[in-house]
Formats: sequence, C-alpha cells, structure tokens
Amino acid sequence: MRRSGSGYPTAILISLLLHGGVIALLVSGWHPEFKPRQLPQSTYMEAALLQMDAPPSPPGRKQAKPAPPSPPRPDPAEIQRQQQAARDKAAAAQAAKEQAAAKAAQQKAAQQKVAQEKAAAEKAAAEKVAREKMAREKVAADKAAAEKAAKEKAAKEKAAKEQAAKDKAAREQAAREKAARDKAAQEKAAQAKAAAEQAARDKAAAEQAAAVQGQMIATYGDYVRDRIISNWNRPPSARRDMEAVLQVRLVPTGQVMGVSVIRSSGDPAFDQSAVNAVQQVGRFERLQELSRKDPLLFERTFRTLTLTFRPEDLRL
Repeated sequence: MRRSGSGYPTAILISLLLHGGVIALLVSGWHPEFKPRQLPQSTYMEAALLQMDAPPSPPGRKQAKPAPPSPPRPDPAEIQRQQQAARDKAAAAQAAKEQAAAKAAQQKAAQQKVAQEKAAAEKAAAEKVAREKMAREKVAADKAAAEKAAKEKAAKEKAAKEQAAKDKAAREQAAREKAARDKAAQEKAAQAKAAAEQAARDKAAAEQAAAVQGQMIATYGDYVRDRIISNWNRPPSARRDMEAVLQVRLVPTGQVMGVSVIRSSGDPAFDQSAVNAVQQVGRFERLQELSRKDPLLFERTFRTLTLTFRPEDLRL
C-alpha cells in the first residue's frame, strides 16, 4: 500500500504551531514549571495525488493557474530530528527563561536586600540622629540643671556668707557692746571702789582729823578750863546744886571780848564769881596758836564758848 503525500504538510503545520505557542508563551512572560515530555509521534499517511482535469472556464474569465506540484515527502528521520531540535530549543529557551527568572529573582532579592540594608541604614541613621538629639537634649538639660544648681548653690552660699557676715557683725557689735558695758561696769566699779576707798580715806581722815580736832579741843578746852578755875573764887553762898551758864566771846588772839550770863544759878554772888573768873584771865594766849593752826576749828569751837559753872567743878 502506498502512503499519501498529504501527511508532510500536516506535520509541518503542527511543528509551526508548537513553536509559535512556545514563543508566544515566552513573550507573554509565562513561566511554567519545566517538565520535559515526549511529544506523540505523528502518524504519517501516504496518499496519491490524482491529476484532475479542470473544468472549462466560463467565457470571459481567466483560466486559473494550475496548482504547483507538491513538495517531495520529507524523511521521517529528518522530521524526528527537527522535532527533537524544536524540543531542545524549547527546553533551552525554558532553561534560559528560568535562568533569566532566577537571575531576575536574585537581582530582585539583591535589590530588596540593598533596599532593606538601605532602610536599615536609614533607620539606624535616624535612630542615631534621634539618640544624638536625645543625648544633646539630655546634655543641654543636664547643663541647664547644673547651671541652675550652681546658681542656686551660689545664691545659697552668697546668702549664707551675707548671713554669716551679719551674724559676725552682730556678734562683734554685741561683743563691743558687752565690752563697753563691762568696761563701763569695771569703770563704775573702779569709780565706786575708788569712791569707797576715797570715802574710807576721807572717813579715816575725817575720823583722824576729828580725833585730832577732838584731841585739840580737849587739850585747848582743858587749857581754858584750867585758866578759869585757877582764877575762880567760889563765894560762901555756893551750893552743890547751883549752876550758872556763861557765854564767852573770844578773838583769834585769845582775847576775851565779852562775858554774859545766859542762865543764872539763882545766886547773884555765884554768877558774878563766875564772870569775874573769866574776866581775870583776860587773854588765852594758846588759843592764838590754835587759830593759826586750825582757824576753822577755832571759829567753830572757841570763837564763842559756853561755860557751865558748878560749885564742885567747871564744864565746857
């Protein structure tokens, strides 16, 4: 039996369709998982082309050209070789596509990694900037706090120094006032002591002077009494209970300037005997010596004498 020659065009058509589909898939970006598969073997049929006479062309119409003769029938081995070449080409294209996809994926991963690293670097930089900003703010805050603390400390120290100066001035003033009071008290005590000592000395001097004056008064009084008694002649009418008081006026020379009875004894003879006794003395010479030594004592004691006469004695 003879195979028909119409199987050759069918195989070529199928091959062209397969190549076109693969190319279309590659162009469209479809990336199927590559699994090599065996294409089914084409069934070739042999047919005989019979030459048929063309019908006569109608009048007025061109006669159609006769169809070209069919190409010679291809060799089945050649067809298998071409099919295998097509499969190899498709596999190579698929491998290239997968390699390109892998490379694109690697590039994309690298780009993503770069982007991630860039984002991480930017984030780290931003965090670093934030940390540096926080650090600067903290440093500024610490500095401000330190300056504030320093100012407060300086103000406290200044206030403490001023208060210490005031306290020191107050203590010094108090010390000066106390010293002044103590000095015044000491001076007052010294003055009081000096006054007391002076008073004691004055008292002692006065007592001594009084003693001296008393001694002088006693001495000069005894002198006056002795002089008068030596000149007194008692009358026979004198009695023990009689008493005559005379007042005698003298001058610094001791001269008697006057005698008067300031209280009578009741007996004129007794009174007159007393007056005569004073007048007979006339002048007390030693009283002139006293008036030169102590005029004040003479004036106070002997300028005017009060004499009391009794029959048994004579008293100044």
